[in-house]
Amino acid sequence: MKKLLQFVIKFYQKHFSKKLARNCLFKESCSNYVYRKLEEEGTKKGLKAFYYRFQTCRVGYTFSFNTANNNFDIILENGDVLLNSEISESIELPNFSLEDYLK
Repeated sequence: MKKLLQFVIKFYQKHFSKKLARNCLFKESCSNYVYRKLEEEGTKKGLKAFYYRFQTCRVGYTFSFNTANNNFDIILENGDVLLNSEISESIELPNFSLEDYLK
């Protein structure tokens, strides 16, 4: 089952991924993330990773300024926090710094 899922992911990446690509929130693409989870943790965890990404993909989010590291994070609709280091470069974060806030 694991090998079949990995084959489907590779087929998708080769033939459809670039055509269907949208602005993803996550730095690591969903297909790469799920493939990695399948490889590292097995079929069950890979399927859970797919379900999680499918459920959290652009359904709604808000920006949150993290004063601890002076960066924006994203709070997903389900309450999970996507740290600045996990956010895709294709997402335009607000141009703001703590110094701006304190002025």
